[in-house]
Amino acid sequence: MKKIHLHLGLVAVAAVPLMAAEDSCGPDILDDPLFDLWCGDELCAWEIEEGAVEKVPTWHVAEDGASLVGDPVVISQLAKESDATVDCIQFSLTADVEEVDGQQANLKLLLDFQDDGLIDFETPLASDDYDGVSYFVTPPESYQDIRFIITKTGGGKAVIAQVRAQEEVRENCTDPPIQLAE
Repeated sequence: MKKIHLHLGLVAVAAVPLMAAEDSCGPDILDDPLFDLWCGDELCAWEIEEGAVEKVPTWHVAEDGASLVGDPVVISQLAKESDATVDCIQFSLTADVEEVDGQQANLKLLLDFQDDGLIDFETPLASDDYDGVSYFVTPPESYQDIRFIITKTGGGKAVIAQVRAQEEVRENCTDPPIQLAE
């Protein structure tokens, strides 16, 4: 009798994540969207191209984030073709951006399709007090890799708790496909 009871308990627990997955967006294109992976004092999955990044607490004691320290700060991550080639991307950000000593921090998302050093898409990222923002991006019709770049300018404070890029159904992307920079 105990074996049957234990087996039924495992089935009930396993069914909960499956139900939740049906209601969520597609798979993450980026590695470590929650900034959980740190290699010592450095982010493991993100390249720090300029400035500095520090591990800091966010709105919850169990959730760490990445404070973008300095002006400017540039972090990026390359999504290879097998992970990146999708018809519609939902990009979402959860961050806290605050003015410090009269100086504002400005965040931007830049996308470099093909990872050729040419910026194909750019948009400001507006998030405050860990309110999430979300954007739908219609990728070019043909591309291979995507470099996701987050920039911070200005002397204000910017703490990022989450950066997600997820595959979405094409119908959610209403803008025309991005034209590759030449």
